[in-house]
Formats: sequence, C-alpha cells, structure tokens
Amino acid sequence: MVRLMYGTEYDLRYQRIADQVPAKATVLEVCCGDCYLYLKYLNKKNILYRGIDANNIFLNYARKKQVRVIKGDIRKSIKFPPSDVVILQASLYQFIPDQEIILNKLLKLTRKKLIISEPVVNFGSSNNLFIRNIADKLSQPGIEISPYRFNRDKLLSLVDNYKQYNPKIIESLNSREIIIVFKIK
Repeated sequence: MVRLMYGTEYDLRYQRIADQVPAKATVLEVCCGDCYLYLKYLNKKNILYRGIDANNIFLNYARKKQVRVIKGDIRKSIKFPPSDVVILQASLYQFIPDQEIILNKLLKLTRKKLIISEPVVNFGSSNNLFIRNIADKLSQPGIEISPYRFNRDKLLSLVDNYKQYNPKIIESLNSREIIIVFKIK
C-alpha cells in the first residue's frame, strides 16, 4: 500500500529521512514496522539502532533480520531508551487526538533530533468509501488505530506549537508527505 501511495518517491522518502541521521548516532525508531529504513539505509551509517513496535508480525520479521527491536506502545508508560535521534514515520496520525502528548514524549527521549515523517495526502481519508476501507485495513498496526489523518494545514499547525525546536520542514516532491526535523539544543 505504501509503495502504491508513494510511487516513484518510495525510496526517496527513506533516503530523505536517512540523510537527517548522523553517522554513529544512537537511533530509536518508534512504530518501526518492518525496519525498512534501518535495513536499507541506516545500517550503512554505523549507528546503534533500536526499533519499537506493538505488532508481533513486524517484530518477528525484524528479529529474523537480526535487527534490535523491542515490543512496546509509546502511549503506555513503558521506559523507552533515550537516543540521539528519535524517528516516527507515517505513524503520528495513529495518536490523534493525543498527538501533542506523543510529540512531547518523543522530544523527552531525544538528545539531538526528532524526525517526524507524516503523510498529508492519504488514501485513508479518500472520499471513495471503497478506497478508504482498503487503506484502513492495510494500515492496521496491530493495535487500535485512529480513523483520523493529517492534512498539510493540520500538521503544520501542530508544528507551529514547537517553534522552540527550530523545526525544519522537508516536503516531498509530490506534496504527499512532510518530514519535520526538530533539533534539541
């Protein structure tokens, strides 16, 4: 579904995120899914990576690939390891209406950068009920999911609340996704 949604920009989106991660950093990817970002891009950077996800299918896949992953849900009060860089890609919508609570938690875990990558054009918010239902079923993370999605204005409005972190906005060429890099002082 994600490959279909991003088309020719599929790998470019991962490269753009990876470009924001310095070599030798400690990295925590929340809602890491299949760890594609690490397996294809970050493992070449000599980083210490940990992924966290609540979905056992993703976790088992990552473990078979010898990726360090932890079962967890950022909404719960589990102790997560602080890291130089924390990444949350295409998952912030899952926490609506508590997105600010989650952003604050992620910022507390971050020593240098918080990277949020979020789609702002979604099949899950399509006016076509058939497309919307398929997108919702294919994007299930294995836990209860929010039916809400961000559009460009709502996401940028949220980012405005975090100006003290000098957010850098990187928009995709097809305007489907926005990457936000928050810098910790």
